[in-house]
Amino acid sequence: MKSFIVGGYCRDKLLGIPSKDIDYVVVGSSIEEMLAQGFQQVGCDFPVFLHPETKHEYALARTERKSGNGYQGFVCDFNPSISIHEDLLRRDISINSIAYDEETNTYIDPCNGIEDIKNRVIRHTGKHFAEDPVRVLRVARFLARYHKLGFIIHADTLEYMKSLVTSGELKYLTKERIVLEIQKACTEDNPELFFETLYNIGAFQDVFGFSMKKYKLEQFMFHIQTLNKSFEYIIPAMQFYVDNDAFSKFMNKYVFPIEVKGNYIRVCTTHAFFVDFENINSAVNFYNLVGARRYNEKAVNDFFHIVSFVTHKRHLDDVKYKLFTAMKNIKDAMKKFTMENPKLEGYLIKEHFDKTIKESLS
Repeated sequence: MKSFIVGGYCRDKLLGIPSKDIDYVVVGSSIEEMLAQGFQQVGCDFPVFLHPETKHEYALARTERKSGNGYQGFVCDFNPSISIHEDLLRRDISINSIAYDEETNTYIDPCNGIEDIKNRVIRHTGKHFAEDPVRVLRVARFLARYHKLGFIIHADTLEYMKSLVTSGELKYLTKERIVLEIQKACTEDNPELFFETLYNIGAFQDVFGFSMKKYKLEQFMFHIQTLNKSFEYIIPAMQFYVDNDAFSKFMNKYVFPIEVKGNYIRVCTTHAFFVDFENINSAVNFYNLVGARRYNEKAVNDFFHIVSFVTHKRHLDDVKYKLFTAMKNIKDAMKKFTMENPKLEGYLIKEHFDKTIKESLS
């Protein structure tokens, strides 16, 4: 039984950047032996264990053989005779296919990942890349992460990714795995490159369920660069560049966090305000829809953060100032009104509330 540090830790160490996790691969062992030594099994699909003291993840070395479509379409072998080289060869890209032997202070690098790190290239390891179609999204995400360091995707890898899209492999991805990759991509340093890569290889339709014109994509990429690097801002902003019905189906198809859904609904339902922002009735609807009626300052700030790019900040700072001033004034006025009129019917309170909003926003 022997363990090696693998994957992201080795890659990031060679790049000279901090790595969050340390993962190990174990060769020459079995599930029974790992449990006997006090490791806790946590993996269902693959034998993954937590070290009894450090809680680092240890996985048994394995090989994979394609047997069907999608994530479940392959057979794994965890035989104790499988070597570290065999385990590394099954991985997605060369810079993730490096192991480190702590005992000998040496790297094991059967896919020339160290050379690719020096050359700043993201390159698939070989035919095993096709065993899990989510790797297409992962490569796009790694470009979004490491482009700032000068990385590009190898031309052969781009062509291979295109072939997987053409073969229909991405259609077998589960909704949960797609959302997870999009969510991670939105936090990278250049998330716009994730979307551009998927567009360039023809995967946009498979992933999002709608198409986007090239000039709209370019506008969206510029928009992304003005936003905080977060799922809850980038995804709602996408709706400005695609068909409304198609985007609505996309939002309903996937299970998004409540922050994403909330921002989407606020942006979607308040677009008319920027067309008719002098109309007081439009302003009242706007006040209610962006969350000001509930005095939700974060919701209101999120809304302005997302729409500032597409409105070119037209009257936006003035609108935002008036809105927050109105929120405070209305909150104070309504608190005083309800204390003075504790027995009023709810609809009368609402009428007074709407009247107070109009007076505050006029």
